[in-house]
Amino acid sequence: MNLRKKDCKIAIIGSGNAGIISAIMIIYCYRLVNLDEPEITIFHDSKVPTEITGQGTTLIISHAISKIVCDEDLGNPAGITPKVGFYYRDFGKKNKKILYKLGENSLAYHFDPPKLREAFLSKNLVNLVEKHVSPEEIKDDFDLVIDCRGKSYNNWEDYEDMPTPINSCLLGRTRDGRPPEVWTEHIATPDGWSFKIPLEDGYSFGYLYNDNINSAETAERNFNEMFGVETLHKVPFRSYLSKNIFDEKNKTLLNGNRLFFYEPLESNGTLMYGSLIYEFINSVLRYGQKGTRYAASKFDILIRETHQWVMWHYMYGSQYDTEFWEYAQDLSRNYEYSKHFTYMINYVRKTCNWEKFVDQYEFPERIISEFSYSDYATWYFNNV
Repeated sequence: MNLRKKDCKIAIIGSGNAGIISAIMIIYCYRLVNLDEPEITIFHDSKVPTEITGQGTTLIISHAISKIVCDEDLGNPAGITPKVGFYYRDFGKKNKKILYKLGENSLAYHFDPPKLREAFLSKNLVNLVEKHVSPEEIKDDFDLVIDCRGKSYNNWEDYEDMPTPINSCLLGRTRDGRPPEVWTEHIATPDGWSFKIPLEDGYSFGYLYNDNINSAETAERNFNEMFGVETLHKVPFRSYLSKNIFDEKNKTLLNGNRLFFYEPLESNGTLMYGSLIYEFINSVLRYGQKGTRYAASKFDILIRETHQWVMWHYMYGSQYDTEFWEYAQDLSRNYEYSKHFTYMINYVRKTCNWEKFVDQYEFPERIISEFSYSDYATWYFNNV
C-alpha cells in the first residue's frame, strides 16, 4: 500500500460523524508532513441517518478541526464551543463535584455533528457522491477504503461483545442560547449516568441506563424530572469491537460504529475515530504495507484499554445506592483488567503528588474542586 504516490485516492463510505472526522484527519496528517493530499471521495447514502447528538473532542481532534475547518474567530460555521476538561457530578462517595482539566491548560471543542459536516463539505476538500456502495464494489478504484457505514451493516459473528453495565440511551436537546459551561459534564443518576454537552445554541443530553434493571418509562420519567428535558430518541445499544480492524484483501479500514461502540464516557467516540485515522495514515506513510498491521494491532490494544478505563469509572459507585449501581460496581470490580492497565493505576497512585490538587476554583454554577489533568487517575483517587 503506497499512500505517498501523487495520484493516491482514498474512499470513505458514510458521511456521518465518523466519516467526516476521518476525512478531516486524513487531510491533517498529510499537511503535517507536507505531502500532497490524496483525492478523497465520500460516498453518502441519504437513506442512512447521520449523528444528531452533540459531540466532545480531545486535543488532537480539536486541533485538526481548527486547522482544516474553522475556529471561533472565523465566524464559527461548525458551531464549536470551547472545552477545558471534564466535570463529574455525583460519581464516587467522597467528592460530589470534580472538574479536571485537559493537559497543560489545553483547549478542546464541543461541536454539533450536522454543523461540522456542513462546514467541512463547504470547503470543497473532498468529492461527495450520493451513492450506496460497499467496499468490495469500489476497492479496485481506490488505494484505501474507510468503511464508516455504521452498525446496521454489521455481521455480529465478526464482532466481540464488550461488557458494560448500560445498554440504552435517551437523547434530548435544549435550544435556549449558548450555555456558560466550558466542560463536558458527566452526571451520575439513580439509573446510570447522563452526559450534558454545551453547544452553540443549547445543550445536548443523553440519559444512559440498563433496560434490564430500569424500564424505559422509568428512565424517561427520571430524565425529565432531573433535567427538565423531553426524550427525542430512544436508542438501545450493545457494546462491541470488530475482530478485524483492517481487511487487507479489500484494502478496507473500519471506523465509527462499523468498528466499535461503547458508552461515550469522556468523549471516547470521536477521540477513537480520529486517533485511528491519525495512527493508521501516519504508520502507512512511514512504513508502507507493514504499517497497516502495526497500526491495526496498536489500535486494538488502545481501544481495549480505553474500554477498561470506562469500566473502571464504576469501581467506586456513586452517590446513589440503587440496584443499577450495585450491579455496575460488581461488574467493574470483577472485570479482568490487563497487567499494563493495572500497573499504570498502581504507578500513578504511588507517584502523584495529590496535595497539589486542593485549590478551589469559582465557576458560574458554584465553587468546585479543580484538578489539573496529569493523568485521568486523578478522578479515581479523589473518590476512593
